[in-house]
Amino acid sequence: SENDVGLFFSSEETFGLVPIEMLTSGLPVLCGDTGVVADIAVNKCNLKGLKVYSHVNYQKMANDIVDIKDCEPIEAKRYFINLFSCEKIIEEYENEYQKLLKMSC
Repeated sequence: SENDVGLFFSSEETFGLVPIEMLTSGLPVLCGDTGVVADIAVNKCNLKGLKVYSHVNYQKMANDIVDIKDCEPIEAKRYFINLFSCEKIIEEYENEYQKLLKMSC
């Protein structure tokens, strides 16, 4: 990759696929608190290689870019790959399907 850091500060995002793609490709990411990344950051706030901002602070962001640019987001990459793996998604669908079957009986 020719990039050192992924930046994603969209003010509105329904899911947040772009920062997840950046992380899983090996880029450390700085992003705003929108989409699924923000939801996950609340519960798992110390994923190495991921910084989520709830408000704009340009000086902090600039300092964080310098700090994070050489970081390999192995933990964050592994977390998102496991969370959205085909196996995990299929398991979730099967669980929901089983719940529906039980409700219809």
